[in-house]
Amino acid sequence: MHESSASFPDAGLKLLDVLSDLRKSETEDGDLIEQLECFDENKVNDEEQFSVPQGVDLNNPVDVFNTIFEQVRPITVSFIQHVKKLDKFFL
Repeated sequence: MHESSASFPDAGLKLLDVLSDLRKSETEDGDLIEQLECFDENKVNDEEQFSVPQGVDLNNPVDVFNTIFEQVRPITVSFIQHVKKLDKFFL
């Protein structure tokens, strides 16, 4: 069952397409079948925990970068301010 979902990023690698092709190949390799089942189970768990902010296109690297940057910027600014205070302390 192959579903391209907006909640599960698949940009570039087309991993879901590759896995779908592997499932259709009628393989008798038990290890491969087990790995595909394990992937499916973990994918479901990941999708349940995965939340994308409204309006963010996970296939757009600029959107992804900006979203991450906005989340870490307050920490980064605070860190830089603390480092500046240390610099004045040691001068």
